[in-house]
Amino acid sequence: MSESQKPVQVKLVLLGEAAVGKSSVVLRFVQNDFQEYKEPTIGAAFLTQKCRLEDKVIKFEIWDTAGQERFRSLAPMYYRNALSAVVVYDITSSSSFEKAKSWVKELQRQASPNVIIALVGNKLDLVEGSQEEEEEEHDDATATPNQDQSRAISRDEAQAYAEESNLLFFETSAKTGEGVVEVFTEIAKKIPLEQIVNSTKSRAQDQTQQNNVNLNANNVLLNSSSTLFNNRAVSTLGQGLEVLKSTLAADRSLTMKQAVQRIYSRGGIAGFYQGLIPWAWIEASTKGAVLLFTAAEIEKYSVTAGVSPAAAGLLGGMGGGIAQAYATMGFCTCMKTVEITRHKEAASGVPPPSTWKVFGDIYKAEGIAGINKGVNAVALRQMTNWGSRMGFARLSESLIRKARGKTDGEKLNLPDKVASATIGGALATWNQPIEVVRVEMQSMLKGSDPNKPKGVVGTFNHIYKESGINGLYRGVTPRIALGIWQTICMVTFSDMVREALGAK
Repeated sequence: MSESQKPVQVKLVLLGEAAVGKSSVVLRFVQNDFQEYKEPTIGAAFLTQKCRLEDKVIKFEIWDTAGQERFRSLAPMYYRNALSAVVVYDITSSSSFEKAKSWVKELQRQASPNVIIALVGNKLDLVEGSQEEEEEEHDDATATPNQDQSRAISRDEAQAYAEESNLLFFETSAKTGEGVVEVFTEIAKKIPLEQIVNSTKSRAQDQTQQNNVNLNANNVLLNSSSTLFNNRAVSTLGQGLEVLKSTLAADRSLTMKQAVQRIYSRGGIAGFYQGLIPWAWIEASTKGAVLLFTAAEIEKYSVTAGVSPAAAGLLGGMGGGIAQAYATMGFCTCMKTVEITRHKEAASGVPPPSTWKVFGDIYKAEGIAGINKGVNAVALRQMTNWGSRMGFARLSESLIRKARGKTDGEKLNLPDKVASATIGGALATWNQPIEVVRVEMQSMLKGSDPNKPKGVVGTFNHIYKESGINGLYRGVTPRIALGIWQTICMVTFSDMVREALGAK
């Protein structure tokens, strides 16, 4: 396909009163189909269809909005940045024509300055050209049958209004297909290519907004479901890698084989799940309740402000990681580390105390500060961890879109999304030294040593002097696998759920 024949995306929105046949018009254009009884649209539906002209190929991104009054407040979200709008009325209903006029006024007042508006009178089959004797009720489930099937709005009246308001005008029958294709073809002809190019910059912002209708509510629902199932499953299946990388970080003299043997000696397979319940589950739940919610909100507003998807992902991940760390992770990570590192006392020949005994001793000695020891390192790790995971994942998505000839905001298939998350999860392990510092700061063997290092920088220098650069990257191999697994689940699958929620 030549450069000039590459499809250019054009956002188009359908507006109009309920039961005028908006969905049926779109269905006829996209699938050349008609359904006599069609369920009313809830919120909005999204469809795409290409329109081929001599000098260009237009790919219409069609937002079919609900006509019910309760959904009216959502309309600006759909027509924002639209290059074209189709306002539909029922030619047998004068009230629908008046409603169409109000939509035209709103578009001319609030939509893009150069938006192309087409006024479409639908249900032409009810007043002319029908050979059927039986009564035709409606093309939407919520339509009210017009018993006399008489035209309420004449062509001349509607045509005069369209000319006065500088609108395109058509009459159609979604049932027979009459005039439907012409509507979209004429709109495509009227849209100048330079206008399409100028709208490209806003497409990524708009796609994010449209795919996340009622984003805050959907985020709550998404993160609640994550809390109940997804994040706990992620944590459970990845806990073995978590224990392995923490063990390697806690004892920098171990080889991978020795670390596996040591963990297995502490209870067999169960040894790899120390700290899972409840600490890892509590921490995992906060990934949905705090991290993902915060990250999604920051990412949304960053894209809205014109930030690139990669930078928005970076900022979202950083903000979400910091929020989660200071909200709950200091305590949870401390308790997980207690479970994982108690083996040090056992190795010295002393039976290890219970988890709660260790917790009580720490609290008596140092209070809340002791429980949250290393929380700054945790926050730094989470900030760089999830900032890198989401940032690299979004950057990879952008590069894949570019390689596939897609525009910013255009959806990727599942393999591409998984590949992006894999790259993001793997590259994010550059910050392994922070994880090693975190484990060292929370290690129970430092005890009352007066020479113990203080703070993140002091602990970093201590590890480097003792073990060099290799010591700072102990446990990075299982962490790469863990990072890939968590990023696929927490970024790719969460995106899929969010898109599904936004599409309903």
